[in-house]
Amino acid sequence: MPYDYAIENGQTEIAGMIKEYQDKQKFIDAAKTDTIPT
Repeated sequence: MPYDYAIENGQTEIAGMIKEYQDKQKFIDAAKTDTIPT
């Protein structure tokens, strides 16, 4: 997982961006399937 990789390498800013993207992606996927992510 790119998020874990970035954390391990001390790239917290990048890791934050990846996490933000993944969170947004969760909601995008949820909107497509009409479900709310937990």
